[in-house]
Amino acid sequence: MYENMLQYVKDFLEKTSIGTAPKFPFRDRFEHTLRVYKWALRINEVEQGDAEILSIAAIFHDIGKWIKSDQPHASVGAELCDDYLKAALYPEDKRIRVVNAIRHHSSKSAQDPDLSLEDKILMDADLLDEVGALAVAWDCMATGLGENASYLKACEKLKAVYGQLCKQKPWVRTPTGAKLFQERLDFLKLFIENLEYELGLS
Repeated sequence: MYENMLQYVKDFLEKTSIGTAPKFPFRDRFEHTLRVYKWALRINEVEQGDAEILSIAAIFHDIGKWIKSDQPHASVGAELCDDYLKAALYPEDKRIRVVNAIRHHSSKSAQDPDLSLEDKILMDADLLDEVGALAVAWDCMATGLGENASYLKACEKLKAVYGQLCKQKPWVRTPTGAKLFQERLDFLKLFIENLEYELGLS
């Protein structure tokens, strides 16, 4: 079941991204989707939400990313997933839960007491992408694409990103997500300290 959904989302993202000019071409939206899907499963191993609801929501969470609309991409994606699941005759009670998780996933800082466990896990999974080692990889690659690229510029970029990520800690909703997020932050902090040392800055 999930293989067909993944292929559908992959094809849809490729089709709707035609004509877009991403700032960082190496950041692929479908690869992000696969990573969020994996993070969601990792968190759910401990938190024990509904794996089926969570899996489908993770697969479809960014399907509306390239659709031009007055609505946020999460709302657009929720509607697209709703249409897909209706056509597949997916049970209504489960469909509503999937769609709600997608609709809520970008409201990271919002305080909503009615969020389901699956909503919270998907939000955390999305937050966890590009926090640790991937933060290092993509910020260094992004710096390399800019003018007058240097190790020092990459270091300064990483320090700024680390500060931004630390401010996102209160957004994490589950104990497992918080643990994984902190582990990624600790890795990033240690990397920056080592980079500064090797550059002779400390």
